[in-house]
Amino acid sequence: MELKNALHSDFEYLHHLKRVRHATARRLRLTVHADHIRLTVPKRCSEQLVKQFLAQSHDWLVQTWQQQTRRSLLNVDDLPKTLHLFNLDEPVAVVLVKMSHTYDYHHQIKVLHLNSQSPFKSLKAFLCAYAREHLPVYLKTVSTQTGLDYQAVQIRYVKTRWGSCNSQHKIMLNVLLVLLQRPHVRYICIHELVHTAVFNHSLVFWEQVAKYDVDYMKHHQVLKKNVWPNWVYIILGRL
Repeated sequence: MELKNALHSDFEYLHHLKRVRHATARRLRLTVHADHIRLTVPKRCSEQLVKQFLAQSHDWLVQTWQQQTRRSLLNVDDLPKTLHLFNLDEPVAVVLVKMSHTYDYHHQIKVLHLNSQSPFKSLKAFLCAYAREHLPVYLKTVSTQTGLDYQAVQIRYVKTRWGSCNSQHKIMLNVLLVLLQRPHVRYICIHELVHTAVFNHSLVFWEQVAKYDVDYMKHHQVLKKNVWPNWVYIILGRL
């Protein structure tokens, strides 16, 4: 019996196996992605060696592919049906679509199409792109309103902080801010901007924050008690 037929009866991962001959590759290598398995084959490698390599890797492939499948399928019900983004008055509808690329966002009709083969990865990529486009603009607006300047801004996923400001006045904002209500995002921006003038959490610092956000204590408490839905923890790799 041919190797492909023998393995097919055990698991269907070979349907997702993509073989790539690489001129500079020195060894056979398997890489398991969310929607396919890549087999890198050196240019002069024989078919017999490829078959032996796949046979030896079979148990690992089955286990790893099953793990990837569970991540993409078993939690699909946790995906949000809509997204409420901080700078939009209307929610964005989330729709799974079979497509070759990661996502399509239709701003005018407020619809986000996610790749159905890797929906959480697609959603994470969209949120990051959206945050990098809109959070710097919003931070600049708040900076102009308050007269508090900064040197640079970085947008990235962070598991434990909403933002930060270093001694060079470089501000970091968490991608997940785009999922909060606008007043809370404004509070975080003000908080980090005030750090450009007062680099601690002294009474003077909070007095400065209060000048620009009279409800800062309420916003601070809401963010302190924030609990994300499961899908957020999934894209952060915490479930």
